[in-house]
Amino acid sequence: MGMNALCGQVEDSPSLFQQFPDGRQLAHEIAEEAITIAQFEGASVNPEKVYDLIDYACADHTHHRPSMLQDLQARRLTEIQSLNGYLVTAARKHGKEVPLTHLIARLIRFRERAPEF
Repeated sequence: MGMNALCGQVEDSPSLFQQFPDGRQLAHEIAEEAITIAQFEGASVNPEKVYDLIDYACADHTHHRPSMLQDLQARRLTEIQSLNGYLVTAARKHGKEVPLTHLIARLIRFRERAPEF
């Protein structure tokens, strides 16, 4: 949930977050929100494996262009509602808030509707 939308927002690959640890930390924080809601939904999630995958992507996927980044660059609508938007809806169902996830979803939807899009 975190990396796809973040890469779309900053218009770069996951490797950017290797260079700027604040970005990687933000991806971890968004993932933490997703993990919490997934657990409320009954999923079994190993948080350390999720964080390890984020760190691996940041370190080793220097040329990867996530789908949301590709969609935004091609001026196509993204899957933001199906990913982060779904998580926001699921969080509300459980009386929880996912402020970072909600913010990144809103920013991506805003970019999709920007005049230059």
